[in-house]
Amino acid sequence: MSSTIAPGSSVLVTGANGYIASHVVDQLLEAGFNVRGTVRDVKEAAGLLKKWEDKHGKDRVDLIVVKDIAAPGALDLAVQGLNSLNVSFDPNPNTVVTEVVSSLHSLLESAAKTAEPWRPPTTGVARKISEETYSEDFVREAWAPPPYTQERAMAVYGASKIAAERALFAYAKEKKPHFTTNSIVLGVNFGKVLDWSVSASSGDFIKELFKGNYEKPKQLTYHRAAKQT
Repeated sequence: MSSTIAPGSSVLVTGANGYIASHVVDQLLEAGFNVRGTVRDVKEAAGLLKKWEDKHGKDRVDLIVVKDIAAPGALDLAVQGLNSLNVSFDPNPNTVVTEVVSSLHSLLESAAKTAEPWRPPTTGVARKISEETYSEDFVREAWAPPPYTQERAMAVYGASKIAAERALFAYAKEKKPHFTTNSIVLGVNFGKVLDWSVSASSGDFIKELFKGNYEKPKQLTYHRAAKQT
């Protein structure tokens, strides 16, 4: 597959020590790109960094600490000189949805300040029919009155993706930035956990299947290998 970003270029991956993001970093390195990853604490990503360096060589991953990605200008320094970025369960929608949308706006505004030919993708949601039609039941479930129990965590996660995708399209329509925006629908990702010191997320479902716990995995319809994301 051809790429619009030249091999050897650097790509920004936010939340680089997350489950899916760790695979994105791994595959970018495999494809010949370098990576600048944001993390809240470099120490928490030490295990992953060593695995990436052992596999792909040193000085190919640059980790930058961003404590609050939603803060205005938080990514201004991180995006300098880059051509692409990748945005990779709390049951409280007031925390999750608000932070996801604020983080996206912060990222887009930082990208808009650069002169680079950006192509920033964000991860979308599978529960939609078209660009303008989403699962409103999903949103209502997420924003139902408290208590915010763990049972609604998946709905809150989905609602955050819906809100972010809507915000992305609205930003592109209103601001008409110099970069191309993309939303990628991932479905559910299964695969190898690159480092067990970080959250395994949906990768942990495979372990649950071997334990005989089928409830969560059987609710998930669309699957893909994490390394293909």
